[in-house]
Amino acid sequence: MLIEVVIAVAVIALVLVGVSGLMTKSLRVISFQKEKDQAASLLQKIQNDYRRERDLDADGFFASIGESESVDCGPIYACTVDFDVTVDSVLVTVTATWEDGEDELSVSSEQLLQKNIR
Repeated sequence: MLIEVVIAVAVIALVLVGVSGLMTKSLRVISFQKEKDQAASLLQKIQNDYRRERDLDADGFFASIGESESVDCGPIYACTVDFDVTVDSVLVTVTATWEDGEDELSVSSEQLLQKNIR
């Protein structure tokens, strides 16, 4: 009888360890997705700001851009903007990076802005 109780307790312990591992993994995935969604929202806002600048004064916008710049996007994320300029357009690539424990994660988004808008 005692051996049956010990085996039952061992099986229950194994099941609980497995469930707790799955819960931990789920929480990490949820946390990552939340941070990724916030970063994507920041990227969209930054890209909208550049598009608005271009819409207000296309010549001034194209004259003022360089190769790369850092943008303030809060205490969690570090944002950089890279520009690939051609004669009549610029490819704006915005990247947000953040740390999650020991990992450095990032998400980026690109947008092509034409000089002559209709």
